[in-house]
Amino acid sequence: MNLKQIQLVTALTLMAGPVSSSTPDRSAVDTILAGYDSTASPGCSLAVFRDGEIDYQRGYGMANLEFGIANAPDTVFRIGSTSKQFTAMAMALLAEQGKISLDDDIHKFFPTMPDYGDPVTVRQLIHHTSGVRDYLTLTELADWGENFTADEALRIITRQQELNFPPGTDYLYSNSGYFMMSRIVAIVTGQSLREWAGENMFKPLGMTRTHFHDNHNHIVRNRADGYDDADEGGFEISMTVLDMVGDGGIFTTVEDMLKWDRNFYDNKLGKGGPALIKLVETPGRLKDGKTLDYAFGLGVGEFAGSREIAHGGAFVGYRAGFNRYPEQHLSVVVFCNYAQTDPTGLARQVAGLYLNKAQPGSTEKATAGGVEAAPVIAASTEVLERMTPAAEMEVYPGSYYSQELDYVQLVKIKDDAIVLERRAGSETLKPLGQDIFVSEDGVELLFKRNGEGAVTGFEMQAGRVRNIGFVRQQ
Repeated sequence: MNLKQIQLVTALTLMAGPVSSSTPDRSAVDTILAGYDSTASPGCSLAVFRDGEIDYQRGYGMANLEFGIANAPDTVFRIGSTSKQFTAMAMALLAEQGKISLDDDIHKFFPTMPDYGDPVTVRQLIHHTSGVRDYLTLTELADWGENFTADEALRIITRQQELNFPPGTDYLYSNSGYFMMSRIVAIVTGQSLREWAGENMFKPLGMTRTHFHDNHNHIVRNRADGYDDADEGGFEISMTVLDMVGDGGIFTTVEDMLKWDRNFYDNKLGKGGPALIKLVETPGRLKDGKTLDYAFGLGVGEFAGSREIAHGGAFVGYRAGFNRYPEQHLSVVVFCNYAQTDPTGLARQVAGLYLNKAQPGSTEKATAGGVEAAPVIAASTEVLERMTPAAEMEVYPGSYYSQELDYVQLVKIKDDAIVLERRAGSETLKPLGQDIFVSEDGVELLFKRNGEGAVTGFEMQAGRVRNIGFVRQQ
């Protein structure tokens, strides 16, 4: 839907009033998720909320393929970045209590971070306008695998000498800000985010099946295992031992999300009342006044002529989508334990049935943000058809060190191509222009030369991490 179409839909909506909802045939809803309704595959759990009650809920596919346990409305899923709204709510509550200010300089909590000139604020962490580099991308570039702790994750964030951009001047999704907020909760309350959220958010709302999962050894009753496609066909388990929370880490059920959903209409948290909800649903702004489509861990936009507040999640073998349509008092939750699913898209198809808009299989694009996909790197208008001649390739191989990653990157020639040597194997670099290359994963390298034309290092662009410098070692 383009801008003119959105404006037209908005104008018609204002004239006609909010889009009404209807009750579709349950078989139409089931048709949308029919591809995951098998005893031989992982799948999803769905819940539709209307007027504060469950209108429809069902499980599809299996929570555990080894023991033949089916997904159900009480199955517990990891929901990835759909967790961010809970962390942002924690910040809003702490601000309401006067324990923090949303405009606090983060040096108040992380004094070892470098001075970046302009201060970075808590509010900017919330809206992804801080410029702080994404720690998951940093650890991937540093070849850490999954063998690192929450303290090590914080150290790689605080050792960054630069930001992606001056704070408040741009938007770039970053998991670092939300992970840092989990540490802010611990600093100002003396409790972990898991403990504090349990007492101040989940217990008051009766969300007994919800927690921040900060210990991968913790036993979770009715948990779905995460799965992905196996190279040899079929499925393989896709889980994690990482214990970071804030940017993700919520374990919950579609049934428990009803209690969270209700609170947006009748807030029981903190001091109570609508002011808190208005705050967390208000999109952020850049310093130039541009309004974002991202609020407090919530994307704000429109779908099918209705205001939509949504956020997706994707981590290891889990995918999640939670889409709300406040004017219709309608919400759709889809949690999946299969990496090849698109719960946000599935939720919109189901919502379309209720909003008298879409049919099963519809792929109409909505404008709400918050889906967890990483930015695509657009480094050049076209990739050169030929590889760099062998004589020119010889200037690039060597060892390059990044102080910010504390990592040595090896560049080699292999099979007449320039490659990055990584723990998982070699990544071939394709030329984009003079001294500019891009890897198979979309990481861009711009090699630097001195006055004599010798290559002295390179600068790396990797989606949520910009301008990481590497210096050539002798």
